[in-house]
Amino acid sequence: MFAHQIELAEGVGQTGWEKSSLFDILAHRKDREGLHGQILFDGSSPPDSFKYMVGYVIQTDTICKTLTARENLMFSTNIRLPGEVSYEECVGRVTKIISDLGLNSCADTRIGTEFIRGVSGDERKRTCIGMELVLAPKIFFLNEPTIGLDATTARNIMQCLSKLSTEGCEMYYHGQAKDLLDYFSQQGYTCESHDNLADFVIIVLIDVNQKADTLEKLHLAYENSSMNKSIMELKRQQLVDDHFARRTNKKIT
Repeated sequence: MFAHQIELAEGVGQTGWEKSSLFDILAHRKDREGLHGQILFDGSSPPDSFKYMVGYVIQTDTICKTLTARENLMFSTNIRLPGEVSYEECVGRVTKIISDLGLNSCADTRIGTEFIRGVSGDERKRTCIGMELVLAPKIFFLNEPTIGLDATTARNIMQCLSKLSTEGCEMYYHGQAKDLLDYFSQQGYTCESHDNLADFVIIVLIDVNQKADTLEKLHLAYENSSMNKSIMELKRQQLVDDHFARRTNKKIT
């Protein structure tokens, strides 16, 4: 997986493909003993404090249902930000997040329980996202943020995430989504107009994983594709830019 700054990337896969474990590893939330591979952040190994630079919204909403949206955000701010951050700064950060996530109308409404009427599912999920945004994370992982939501609510959440990604937070198909249809079409797989793109990709991957010769054919086709070459060139350029930036900063200091 390779992602640029200000980019919304998506990991797709069938249930049981250990997507959550992959995210846990990338976010430094799982012991990597016995694992192989390399994780780079800005071209270098992540620092020891990396997990504190990462926002992570898990599948299950971790939120106090008897508090309001604003109170949940303040609670997250108080327990997760360094002690030297002033109360005024915490309030300012929470106020901005409420505005950015479109929570102004429900900021002082309780989240709600089985016995207390509260916010909508959309607003609840956005509050969970906000509880991670208080860290001002460099990278933001969301594990199935639309699970259990209806189509309209899921769309609202994805529009919100897309807006956030354009404002400077990286979100974690290896390649551009717009190239997917052309690539698979060239390999003999056609996505009908009424099909969901993510479901189409998963069905294709399930199919080819059951046929070793087809899987090898797709693998070779991807390695030789212009899409892969473009990604490798972007990665090479990113590493060059990172190296130049580090040398420049070293000279300045």
